Amino acid sequence: IEDILGKAQSRDCVLPRQLSMHLCRQLLKMPFTKIGQFFSRDHSTVMTSVKAVQSALDEDNVEIASHFHQLLKKIKTS
Repeated sequence: IEDILGKAQSRDCVLPRQLSMHLCRQLLKMPFTKIGQFFSRDHSTVMTSVKAVQSALDEDNVEIASHFHQLLKKIKTS
Protein backbone atom coordinates (compact mmCIF):
# COMPACT_ATOMS: atom_id res chain seq x y z
CA ILE A 1 0.00 0.00 0.00
CA GLU A 2 2.80 2.41 0.91
CA ASP A 3 4.51 1.81 -2.42
CA ILE A 4 1.34 2.29 -4.45
CA LEU A 5 0.39 5.48 -2.61
CA GLY A 6 3.98 6.73 -2.31
CA LYS A 7 6.18 8.74 -4.62
CA ALA A 8 8.28 5.85 -5.98
CA GLN A 9 8.85 5.91 -9.74
CA SER A 10 10.12 2.35 -10.22
CA ARG A 11 8.25 0.05 -12.60
CA ASP A 12 7.42 -2.22 -9.64
CA CYS A 13 5.43 0.64 -8.09
CA VAL A 14 4.18 2.52 -11.13
CA LEU A 15 2.30 -0.32 -12.84
CA PRO A 16 0.30 -1.35 -9.74
CA ARG A 17 -0.48 2.33 -9.10
CA GLN A 18 -1.68 2.82 -12.67
CA LEU A 19 -3.78 -0.33 -12.55
CA SER A 20 -5.30 0.82 -9.25
CA MET A 21 -6.16 4.21 -10.72
CA HIS A 22 -7.73 2.56 -13.75
CA LEU A 23 -9.82 0.25 -11.55
CA CYS A 24 -10.99 3.19 -9.42
CA ARG A 25 -12.11 4.94 -12.56
CA GLN A 26 -13.69 1.90 -14.21
CA LEU A 27 -15.34 0.15 -11.27
CA LEU A 28 -16.10 3.02 -8.91
CA LYS A 29 -16.69 5.69 -11.56
CA MET A 30 -14.56 8.08 -9.48
CA PRO A 31 -13.69 11.45 -11.03
CA PHE A 32 -10.05 12.01 -11.93
CA THR A 33 -9.67 14.68 -9.25
CA LYS A 34 -10.88 12.34 -6.48
CA ILE A 35 -8.56 9.57 -7.62
CA GLY A 36 -5.74 12.11 -7.71
CA GLN A 37 -6.46 13.17 -4.14
CA PHE A 38 -6.47 9.57 -2.97
CA PHE A 39 -3.12 8.81 -4.66
CA SER A 40 -1.63 12.27 -3.96
CA ARG A 41 -1.35 12.96 -7.68
CA ASP A 42 -2.54 15.65 -10.04
CA HIS A 43 -5.68 14.83 -12.02
CA SER A 44 -3.70 14.98 -15.27
CA THR A 45 -1.36 12.27 -13.95
CA VAL A 46 -4.39 10.12 -13.21
CA MET A 47 -5.78 10.75 -16.69
CA THR A 48 -2.46 9.73 -18.23
CA SER A 49 -2.29 6.58 -16.10
CA VAL A 50 -5.84 5.51 -16.92
CA LYS A 51 -5.26 6.17 -20.60
CA ALA A 52 -1.97 4.21 -20.57
CA VAL A 53 -3.59 1.16 -18.98
CA GLN A 54 -6.57 1.33 -21.33
CA SER A 55 -4.26 1.59 -24.35
CA ALA A 56 -2.27 -1.42 -23.16
CA LEU A 57 -5.48 -3.40 -22.70
CA ASP A 58 -6.75 -2.35 -26.13
CA GLU A 59 -3.44 -3.41 -27.68
CA ASP A 60 -3.61 -6.79 -25.89
CA ASN A 61 -0.45 -6.20 -23.86
CA VAL A 62 -0.18 -9.63 -22.25
CA GLU A 63 1.68 -8.50 -19.11
CA ILE A 64 -0.69 -5.69 -18.23
CA ALA A 65 -3.83 -7.58 -19.26
CA SER A 66 -2.81 -10.52 -17.10
CA HIS A 67 -2.27 -8.36 -14.02
CA PHE A 68 -5.45 -6.41 -14.70
CA HIS A 69 -7.65 -9.49 -15.04
CA GLN A 70 -6.13 -11.11 -11.95
CA LEU A 71 -6.93 -8.00 -9.91
CA LEU A 72 -10.41 -7.76 -11.37
CA LYS A 73 -11.09 -11.41 -10.53
CA LYS A 74 -9.91 -10.92 -6.93
CA ILE A 75 -12.08 -7.84 -6.53
CA LYS A 76 -15.17 -9.54 -7.92
CA THR A 77 -14.76 -12.63 -5.71
CA SER A 78 -14.28 -10.57 -2.56
